[in-house]
Amino acid sequence: MKYELHNDLDADFPLIFGCRILSASHPDDAYLHWHDCIEVVYCEYGQGWVISGSDRIFVEEGDIAIVNSGDIHDGLTESECRMYSLDLGSTLYSPLGLDPHLFVLKKKIKDARMEASIRRIIAEIERKDAYYRQAVQIEIMSIVILLMREYLDNTTERKSSDNQQVQAVKKIISYLREHFLERITIEELCAETDYSKFYLCHSFKKMTGNTIIQYVNFLKCQHARNLLMEGNHSVSESAALSGYNNDSYFTKTYKAVFGRLPSDDLRLLP
Repeated sequence: MKYELHNDLDADFPLIFGCRILSASHPDDAYLHWHDCIEVVYCEYGQGWVISGSDRIFVEEGDIAIVNSGDIHDGLTESECRMYSLDLGSTLYSPLGLDPHLFVLKKKIKDARMEASIRRIIAEIERKDAYYRQAVQIEIMSIVILLMREYLDNTTERKSSDNQQVQAVKKIISYLREHFLERITIEELCAETDYSKFYLCHSFKKMTGNTIIQYVNFLKCQHARNLLMEGNHSVSESAALSGYNNDSYFTKTYKAVFGRLPSDDLRLLP
């Protein structure tokens, strides 16, 4: 996956804008995360899925997916697609009395007006002409007003059982992100989260489509790749510093996660 993040606007303008080019062999580096703001995902070309909570949202060219506040989400594809994401901080619109992050929004949208606003945001941020922040903010207001007027999902109620599973998975993810370089057992996770082994494993698989072990391997391999791309460590050193004692197993796991060998990434260095 190629990933470009634009977060150079100022503190009074909390917009995170990113472009992801996804392919089957290049998964999303933003794998399994959540935040309190709304995320608007626009598919410019190709086909893929936006995983949001327990839903898998199919998107293709021109489609818009909405990730509601607090939903665990991810992106994937079986071919190649380009997705733009806009994380809309509430301070952008709350002063105007708009609070879409407090509601459940429809998760898939096909709207030419919203698509046009997103494309204008992309153009403004890429060009950075004079007053581009103000121009972007106008488009964001248009998007938020459209969401509030036409895309509130009044038919959807968040079930308490779903909320419980979401909270369980968030606890697991938070713990794993902090301790993935250590030796972690399911029993330790159960003790940390106060859930049974069956409930933990079942909830994680249901919400994410992956096992806990697959997620730990992703975190370890992502850590190893970061070390490799710094240019100061060999493949063996990066593996050892990421919790792998066997180079062969590390290489096999790395390829399963990223679709290429660690040595392939090493060759990308200047």
